[in-house]
Amino acid sequence: MISYMPILKWKKGERIALKELKYDSDYFVPVIQIIDEVEPSDFFSELKEHFDSPVYIDTSHFDDDNHSHLCNFITYANTNSFSVIPYFLSDEIEKAQKLLSTASGIGINVPIPANFDGFTIEEIIDYLSNNVKISNVDLFLDADEILERSVANLVFSELKRILSIKLLTSFRKVIICSTSFPRTLTVGSGQNAEYERFDYKIFEKLVELFKGTAIGNKLAYSDYGVTAFTDSEIDFSKLRHGILPKVKYTTADLYWILKGQKDRIHGAFTRSYIDMSREIVNSKRFYGKDFSYGDCMIEQKATVPNAKPGNSTNWVTFCANHHLAVVIEQLSKLSEL
Repeated sequence: MISYMPILKWKKGERIALKELKYDSDYFVPVIQIIDEVEPSDFFSELKEHFDSPVYIDTSHFDDDNHSHLCNFITYANTNSFSVIPYFLSDEIEKAQKLLSTASGIGINVPIPANFDGFTIEEIIDYLSNNVKISNVDLFLDADEILERSVANLVFSELKRILSIKLLTSFRKVIICSTSFPRTLTVGSGQNAEYERFDYKIFEKLVELFKGTAIGNKLAYSDYGVTAFTDSEIDFSKLRHGILPKVKYTTADLYWILKGQKDRIHGAFTRSYIDMSREIVNSKRFYGKDFSYGDCMIEQKATVPNAKPGNSTNWVTFCANHHLAVVIEQLSKLSEL
């Protein structure tokens, strides 16, 4: 089975999406981005309520140069029997000696292609091989945002080259990470948009290319899901008419985005969450109410009389939960090929 390490913000919508997800804990290990500064005891209490399996911990949104917060989280986790793995960026490896030397496992995010004024992938691999036990290192090769086929071609070519580096087979896992869900949405009011899932398609091609090889057996998958950018981060005080509802529905090949519409004069939605739910359920793209918690809730919104539309946090849960379920199913089928 191919492992899945999705990158998720630790916000209410994503937390419930995890709580309602069906997964195999041996092959599903999310990277938890802690957005707001919080005490380790409070975070782990909340984590236990929503997800009782191993996770990576990323505190880069508020941590200092010495990773003191991340160290505190790992210390608390080890003392209280939580299974967590510290996660940080490759340009911080020289500042993370304590984590590198004491953690039983670490996750390191490496930009692909490398930053022109930073470490090369070869330098990073060489540094790690000389300073840590790399059999305990999970290497995230992160190509970031891939929205165009031309970019996808370049990323695929670079990843093929990198995966041919012999020393990579000594790492615990080599995780291919990217996103084809745009950070900035340009969907017009009442309109739909579609984005090809180059992120998953690149990984699928790499698995096929390296099948049966030493590095092929190390490959795992990571993405940023459909909630890397959410309405909860928008300053509503600066919006004259508020935010329009959006539904982000993942299919095998596409990210399908539906945007609501509002009559500005009368203040009523002419395309609401309920309307968009019905469009999804009545389309050939709908996975069915039994596929995931998210799909079950979308079907309820579409069919139950007088159903409440829900708010943006609810829909983060529905869409994130559905997306995670889609990828888990895809990786399961890919493992069987």
